[in-house]
Amino acid sequence: MRVNYDDPVKNLPDAFRKDTESNNYKLLQINKITTDIIESGVKNLFGALSLNNAKGKVLDDIYGSRVHLQRGALPDEQYIIRLRAKMMQNIATGAFPDLVGALAYALQCDKSEIHIVESKVPNKVNIKNIPRRIILSAGFTIADVIEMIENMLPMGVSIEAAVFSSTIQTNIYVGAALVKTFRKFTVPAAQLPDEERGFN
Repeated sequence: MRVNYDDPVKNLPDAFRKDTESNNYKLLQINKITTDIIESGVKNLFGALSLNNAKGKVLDDIYGSRVHLQRGALPDEQYIIRLRAKMMQNIATGAFPDLVGALAYALQCDKSEIHIVESKVPNKVNIKNIPRRIILSAGFTIADVIEMIENMLPMGVSIEAAVFSSTIQTNIYVGAALVKTFRKFTVPAAQLPDEERGFN
């Protein structure tokens, strides 16, 4: 027998009164309303405790204390990214797929947008590409992202060089029609503006 949760009085056998004036209906409606309130409260609680939705003290007390990461002066959005990076640092093995996956999770972007390769120099890696828009939209500087990556790398491995990409939109008119073109280019970290690199 299928249970009707939306209209519980319909679960009663036909021998019982089911009209809206009956005590059966009134008691079962009280039960339904109470159950709905509890269910909604539980959903809201789990939603508030989700890392993506958590704010303020919830972030500090539940997540920050669990992974031993102090907030400092970071706003919630940047602290969440640091928390994600710290969580992934704790479970990443140091292999490149893990590193790229951890960074993509922290920055909330696709893994295909991040390219990190081994250098020819022992114990060095090169950041071949991370889109600047991802870093800037997260409110971080290049120095912040490089520090996050270095914290995820195995002990003794460091970053040799870092390159970040940007896309420029160009508007070209062909007759009366507007055609938008996009050109992608890469910039070595050392050539980026000081405020993006974290040297204000």
